[in-house]
Amino acid sequence: MIWTIAANIVIVGAASATISILAAEMGKNAMIVGTYLEEMLKRRRARQLAEAEERGATKARAELSARMREWNERRLAAASKGEPFDEPPPGLNG
Repeated sequence: MIWTIAANIVIVGAASATISILAAEMGKNAMIVGTYLEEMLKRRRARQLAEAEERGATKARAELSARMREWNERRLAAASKGEPFDEPPPGLNG
């Protein structure tokens, strides 16, 4: 009976040590996966920001182009009527 108890203690001790080692390794792996996911999210956010900036720049260029066309139409209309036109082009007047 003492040997049975001793054997059970050894088995429980070995199992406990194994579980402790596995838990430590899982913790390390969780940290590695967490770091990888964090870096992946940073790259994704950077890409999304770059895409948003590009969309904003494209929209700004289109708006400036439209304002330049409208300004040029007013300039040409004034010139055809012989009227003075002193309005600065868009983008130069703030």
